[in-house]
Amino acid sequence: MSAVGTSVVGPGGTSTPARPNLTATAPATATSTTGLSEIPPPTTPPGTPTTPTIIIPTSTAAAVATAPALAPGATATNTATGTPTGTTTTPATTTTTTTTTSTPSSGGGGGGAGANFVIGRVRANTLRRSCDLVPDVLRLNVGGTVFVTARRTLCLDENSMLARMFNSSLRASATDDSGAYFLDRDPVYFRVVLNFLRTGRLLLDSGVSLDGVLMEAEFFQIDSLVRAVDISSRPDLTRTDFIQMAPRSKFERLRLQNLDLSGLELEPSTSFMKSILSGASFTSCIATRPNFSKSQGDDLNFANAVFDQPKFTKCKFHNSNFSSLSCISGVFLTSDLRNCTFTNAQLHKGCLFQRAILHGCSFEGATLHQAKFQDADLTNANFTNASLLECHLTDSDLRGAIIDWENVINCKAYTRQALVSKVEFEKIPEAFRDTLGLVVLDPLPVDHPFLTQIDVEVKSTSICVYTQLVTTAPEMKKFCEVFQSIGVLDQVTWVITTDRPPQFESALVQYTRKQYFPKVFVSGNYVAGCERLFYGSAFDILKAVLTKAVARARNQAIPKPPKQLP
Repeated sequence: MSAVGTSVVGPGGTSTPARPNLTATAPATATSTTGLSEIPPPTTPPGTPTTPTIIIPTSTAAAVATAPALAPGATATNTATGTPTGTTTTPATTTTTTTTTSTPSSGGGGGGAGANFVIGRVRANTLRRSCDLVPDVLRLNVGGTVFVTARRTLCLDENSMLARMFNSSLRASATDDSGAYFLDRDPVYFRVVLNFLRTGRLLLDSGVSLDGVLMEAEFFQIDSLVRAVDISSRPDLTRTDFIQMAPRSKFERLRLQNLDLSGLELEPSTSFMKSILSGASFTSCIATRPNFSKSQGDDLNFANAVFDQPKFTKCKFHNSNFSSLSCISGVFLTSDLRNCTFTNAQLHKGCLFQRAILHGCSFEGATLHQAKFQDADLTNANFTNASLLECHLTDSDLRGAIIDWENVINCKAYTRQALVSKVEFEKIPEAFRDTLGLVVLDPLPVDHPFLTQIDVEVKSTSICVYTQLVTTAPEMKKFCEVFQSIGVLDQVTWVITTDRPPQFESALVQYTRKQYFPKVFVSGNYVAGCERLFYGSAFDILKAVLTKAVARARNQAIPKPPKQLP
């Protein structure tokens, strides 16, 4: 049976309105002989004002929940008798509790005088908000990366999409198999969004684009993050500001992205340490001892610049242009210069690139006289027509590099213990193979059991030493004495590689990119240089190397706050 309407009875028998979308239920224990639920007699004294109530027959209680609401001025009909009640509806109150009482029927008929009704007070909101169903601690699967955070963190910006998803009636996203809410966004940029909501600061890791962060901020409608990105994208200085601040020489920890200094002659020892220089142009600049150490940025332009003793130590300049750079005694130690271009660059007097990441760099036609590339990552680098006079490529990784080996021999370059693949080694003329001293490394799959075993062993021990000799051998006594002198001998785990399968040593060479033995790991970190020191080096030098590695491992065990970029 479908309900036509409901009667609304107010104080003193006057009619009062019913609110749309009303629900009420009869008590579960009620019985009926007239088609209506029997309830206890009213407990309210006569004449006491009451709140507006709804009279709902039991036979139609379920239908009322879904029945259309009465329009103002509509006449309600008793569904048990089919008799119009003669009452009209007016705006209802917003009381949120439900009560029961009894009222005589306003019209005669089958119900008869004194017929009992279920009476429910009008409810303002019968639907539970979706935020009540969302836990306080949330797991988010963002593009395959799981984040765990508090719901209040996501709801800090009340006007954002995240707040509406997890703290309002807006439906939250779908969940994955583990029950985590799935967001089809980039986890790299979502991490920045989440950290901003946690700290109120814009924290950027290396390689994270502001444009990508802005896109996420606009997608999630976080206005405060949009403003923060806008402020961060503005350089602290313009070209005019820079010129007017002469002879100032320190511009450290600044946002100098897209700064155009092309054609300027900088003050001696001008420092840009720890600054953000993405897109900055130093084209045709002239500078003595400029310092770019620990700075970072992409797409910088140093084309045709003239630098005397520049410092690029630990800088991170990806995809930057050093074409035709004239550089004397430049220092690029441990720098990250992936995919940079040094085409026709003139690098004189032994520029230092030790331990630098130069993957995919182009040195085509460059002059690299006495340049030092020891232990550098030169994978996929291009040395076509480069002048390598007395260039040091010792211990470097040359796998995939384009290099003229005959030119290497003619220039008397040093390649001892440099890594090449088996395919590349076979392309080298046989007359040169023995003189180059290369290490042929046919890489194992990254999930090879030996590589996994090495990874577990070095990370589960304080100090792990892989050696081809037993610990009682005379050559090993020096290592034992060093460990004893710094008080860590009892923490050393010795692994004799000759007791392992032959391919295990090849896995160690691939894992460390070094051919030397023994191999020392401190807290999972490979101690580069120990192998060479092992062969006839001074006791004090070996002790200094290992002492520094142990001290660094102990400092890393202490949690440090995240670094904030300027």
